[in-house]
Amino acid sequence: MQHSFIRQRAGVPSVRLALACGIAGWALASTQAMAQAPAAEEDMGAIVVTGTRPIAESEAAALEIQKNWDSLVTVAASDSVGRLPDQNIAQAASRLPGISVERDQGQARYINLRGAPKTWTTLSFDGINVVSPEGRDARFDSIPSAIAGKIIVSKAVTPDMPGETVAGNVNVITRSAFDYDGFHLAGKGGLGFAELGDKKEYEGALVVSDRFQTGIGEIGVLLSGSYYERNMVTDNFETDYERVSQDQRPGNTTRFWAHEAENKLYRLTRKNWSVSGRVDWKPDEANSISLRSVYTIFTDDEARDNYRFDLDDRQSDLSNGSAACPTAVNTMPTTTGYADVCIGNTPQKGTIYGIDIRQRSTLRAFRQSIFTNTLAGDHEFADGWKLSWVGNYTESKDDRSIVGEATWDSPSTRTLRPTVAYDFSDPNLSRLTLYRTLQLASPTRYTAGAQVTAVDDFTKPLSGFTVLDAVDTTKAYTGRLVVARELEHATLKAGFQYDRRTKTADEQQITLNAAQAATVLPTDYNQFSIDRKFLGKIPMGYTFRYFDTDKMRAASEAAQAAYAFAPNTGNNYRVREEVLAGFLMGTVHYDWGSVVGGVRVEHVKNHALRSPRSRLSADRRFPRLKRGNPARRWHSPACTSITISTTARSCASPSTAVRRAPITIRCGRTSS
Repeated sequence: MQHSFIRQRAGVPSVRLALACGIAGWALASTQAMAQAPAAEEDMGAIVVTGTRPIAESEAAALEIQKNWDSLVTVAASDSVGRLPDQNIAQAASRLPGISVERDQGQARYINLRGAPKTWTTLSFDGINVVSPEGRDARFDSIPSAIAGKIIVSKAVTPDMPGETVAGNVNVITRSAFDYDGFHLAGKGGLGFAELGDKKEYEGALVVSDRFQTGIGEIGVLLSGSYYERNMVTDNFETDYERVSQDQRPGNTTRFWAHEAENKLYRLTRKNWSVSGRVDWKPDEANSISLRSVYTIFTDDEARDNYRFDLDDRQSDLSNGSAACPTAVNTMPTTTGYADVCIGNTPQKGTIYGIDIRQRSTLRAFRQSIFTNTLAGDHEFADGWKLSWVGNYTESKDDRSIVGEATWDSPSTRTLRPTVAYDFSDPNLSRLTLYRTLQLASPTRYTAGAQVTAVDDFTKPLSGFTVLDAVDTTKAYTGRLVVARELEHATLKAGFQYDRRTKTADEQQITLNAAQAATVLPTDYNQFSIDRKFLGKIPMGYTFRYFDTDKMRAASEAAQAAYAFAPNTGNNYRVREEVLAGFLMGTVHYDWGSVVGGVRVEHVKNHALRSPRSRLSADRRFPRLKRGNPARRWHSPACTSITISTTARSCASPSTAVRRAPITIRCGRTSS
């Protein structure tokens, strides 16, 4: 049993102090052994004291797998996965050499292999490819690390892998009761704090298993569950640059102007939980059958305050003259000053007069789930023959719903808009200083007035309100049969696999204009917000008010009661993909390593239909799917593995694979 305590700072890895109760048990056992030593010595003449080091032994087993694998793999040991403070598979795999991860809000999300894009890495559970809720972009932060017995990362493609595996594969091997001797109970708990926002995080996991001798062989049963919650506050700025066509003055070829400066301010609660079960039956040493089920859920409740300063709002006012001009600072220009070197502005520093603020208050309730069920068998026969078979059903869901999003925009009157002095000379900090905008006459010009520190003091009328209900569901069936023959210095394999995946996208939306939105929420943002100090760390140059999440939920309920959802017909579709594959593969073993080669052929059929949501809501049936042209693809992966030493291997792996188009492209989806 392991008890963990965490103190975490934002952006800094968690530090845990673990107290293993096994230490006390070991000390007590050692004391008793010493006390009994004289008697034992008289009876036996010698005392043998043995012990175990689970983590060290687990790491040794992982290294042995890597050493004996035909291609190049990296293995995360079972005890390392369970004991280290890694909440998801991406974080656990990031500790392995040669693996990089992409993060979101500081949490590992995607896995990159061999420097390739994230979409080239596939995800498997016990060797069966699983379609991520997002589609072909395999998200690993939605899978808790607690379900993994070990993680095997293949960096070389072999013929027994699906053709869509381009860079490599991450195979999550689930725990089995036969991983342990007899009854096994393990638990883990953790509590942590994030410095930003002074938020908390919680973690808990439990695994229980046992093995039973019966009249028909040995049966192993395992159940596990996990829960993780993280509350955090993050803030960031984004500055988008562009070439300005009207900027024709000398030196324009090297000038890129910031057309938008944006601050995003997040309040987040993320949760992962999982439940898994596995039953293994071994009638004898040569045969085994297992039934496995894993259910994982990832939720991301996000409150986002977004302030966008539209710096190029009146770009058309800029003269496109090409002659050189004085660059002295002019604080009373006739234009907004955007991209205008003639008033002293540069891409790094300057002032823009009377620009638009586009503000969004967004409350999201994202939820992703994977429910995968597998029935598998492994059988050994005489003369080195082996047979393995697998049947799998997986259902994944991606709920992208938005509880509510309110938009607020500056009015068209220039004097009601802010004047912004910008300083982008430091790429790590976007400095904005806000002022009132004053209008001068004869001719009409603008200048900066008094400095304003509270951005919400500027008039920003309510301009719209949106509620989105969007769920993508993928159902996949897989069947696989593999026959292998072990020879003296070689292994031969042949197999067939059938995959059928159907993805349905179902979107509907309530979109209200300014007048309609005013019936469900206040038009004055100060009445829709809370008076709370800034929870982030990045100095923005102004203060603001967080929107009230309770009032957002109330506005969403009011909108749904008064207005009907309309289908997003351009985004509603159903697409089906069928892949029938066969492969031949051979591995030859030498003293210096091994050579793997073979061929894989895949016959792919695609069916797609875009349909209005009314058909989805009515009876969940579609007209006959439109069938695409079948495609047959040949792949010939190979791998030459050379053992350099007892601790190092090298692998040369020329191969061919196919990067299939995202599902949304196959059905002509117009937006996301």
